[in-house]
Amino acid sequence: MTTPRQVMLWFPHSWDTAPAADLLAAVGGQVQDWKRTATLIPSGYEDESLTPLAHGETFACHSYPAGRPDRLAVIARFLTLWTMDDDVSERWGISPEYSAGVLAALRGDDVGAVDPYLREWQALGHELRGSGLSDAWFRRLLSNFTTWHDHARLPEIGRKESCDQYWQRRPDGTGAVAWLDFLEYVHDRELTQEQHDTDYVRAVYVFAKQDYVVAFNDPTSVERDERRGVPNLCSLIAQEHRISHADAAARLAERHRAMARRRQAEIERARVDRPDLVWWLDLACVHHLGMARAHIPDPSRYGEQQNLPGSSFQVGVTVG
Repeated sequence: MTTPRQVMLWFPHSWDTAPAADLLAAVGGQVQDWKRTATLIPSGYEDESLTPLAHGETFACHSYPAGRPDRLAVIARFLTLWTMDDDVSERWGISPEYSAGVLAALRGDDVGAVDPYLREWQALGHELRGSGLSDAWFRRLLSNFTTWHDHARLPEIGRKESCDQYWQRRPDGTGAVAWLDFLEYVHDRELTQEQHDTDYVRAVYVFAKQDYVVAFNDPTSVERDERRGVPNLCSLIAQEHRISHADAAARLAERHRAMARRRQAEIERARVDRPDLVWWLDLACVHHLGMARAHIPDPSRYGEQQNLPGSSFQVGVTVG
């Protein structure tokens, strides 16, 4: 058997902060307690072989390693439900009525008799709105989450599109930007509207959604996506340029490296121009690398090892 090609995702050393083992244990315990009584399958999909996310605490703790356990548990619960809705979207698409129910539950609207799955979203909304953060923060989070719902109407399975078509629509459909909103929740510290409107912060939001596709989502799910007939940037590059999937993944790793270098250079400029933003910019970098570390080894949805016909590669992280 051919030795898999090594495809390494490079990150600056300053982005690398690992969570403490006791944090993972504390958050994992809270999440498992919640799962014992929570309804994790949406109404109407009970017989569709949907599998809830196994370890949302891994994502939460790696992405926000300095966070409070109780707030990280809320994020892990949010991810568990969102991943379920993402599975529904991938297979069948999400109807406007389904989205309206989830978003109303989060807002705390009076939706009458709420089904058990929506009650989980309703409980999360209650905790987020009662966190002490401003209404403006919650509206921003809800707006970014709504953007994901707007892009989840059509199923991914069976889509046919070019690289350019995929790139034009996919980053906005990842939902990655909403996880940046949680930085303020985790650390109980908000950016002002003026700070949010700076080019420095806007650039982080763009980087997050684009690099999510380039670096640690598509290269680590290409085997699964090929099997299920789901578009994937790695596959599309391989097809359009008539190269192997391993070569396509290596090209994406180089694109990611250039993007990460630009991101780091922007942060260094901000240290001089806007020192008031540095706390958030640094945490955003730690968050981004943490997302990569949590995604890559997840065998249920992603994976370090990708085996395609005539091509195999292994994705890893390197810092320096």
